[in-house]
Amino acid sequence: MRLTPDSAAFPDGDGLAEIPVAQVRPATRLLSELQTSLLAQGVRVFGGRIDRFIIYTLAARVTGLSDSEAAAMVPTSAHALSASLGRPYETIRRHVNALIEDGLCVRHGNRIHVTPEGLRRPRIAHLLRWAHDCFVRFIEDLGPAGAPLPASRSGVRYELTTGLRTAIDILLAVIQTNREQHASLIDLALFSTVIAVNCRPYPLTGGLTPADNAVHALTIARMIGLTPATANRRLSRMARTGQLVRSRGGFRVNGSWFAHPASQAVSDASLQNIRRLLGGLAAQGFPFDEPARAYLAVRPPFTPIR
Repeated sequence: MRLTPDSAAFPDGDGLAEIPVAQVRPATRLLSELQTSLLAQGVRVFGGRIDRFIIYTLAARVTGLSDSEAAAMVPTSAHALSASLGRPYETIRRHVNALIEDGLCVRHGNRIHVTPEGLRRPRIAHLLRWAHDCFVRFIEDLGPAGAPLPASRSGVRYELTTGLRTAIDILLAVIQTNREQHASLIDLALFSTVIAVNCRPYPLTGGLTPADNAVHALTIARMIGLTPATANRRLSRMARTGQLVRSRGGFRVNGSWFAHPASQAVSDASLQNIRRLLGGLAAQGFPFDEPARAYLAVRPPFTPIR
């Protein structure tokens, strides 16, 4: 399914005559911060492999995020994971085999599921709790940023796994709506982190944020756990295609590309998915009237710029 009409195809670098400063909506800025926080932790847990982190996350979402769920939910398959992520089957199969060898997943026939023992490993358990609290931070900041939040529902007990599933669904929805712009998960991760850093000097308000704080490739690499060579090569390629602008200070989002109707259509689709998913979370007891009550620990900081 195409996300944008043919008349609004994504531009290339040669078709962008002007390069103004991008103006980023509050929800988009916060979503970029959420993605950066999740990836920065997840990539390190999975040894620098973004694909493996995302594949395990989706497998856990489908087959269970707790001991009881992992024992009771229906297994998935490499083909199903491939279809959901839009990634080649052989890529998925290779990472699934590595997850099985590591004991994080198990195969029964052609079906797989995460293992309860894997979910209890300290590094995985910490990752899940961190992801949950970063998601709560995202919701907590949406209100002051002027985004409408659903009303809280009384009489329903909120559970950790409910929030985690919604956080994963939001992450996957962003991946799916951005397939035409960023076929690679690494490119999407880099682009989101550039947006987050570009906006960091400015306080979060209900208005647009100018994304003019340029950031070097080495800084981005340190933030999300990639090699400097990988970050520089991919960011440079996005600058050549017009998605980013490269200057002496580093990279920033290209305002002309960001404001293009095709890019705006993808952004609108992502934000609509978020509103829909948050509505479902409200029905499952999330305290939207006081989001801070949902933290498992303390509010996590944004990923440091190093």
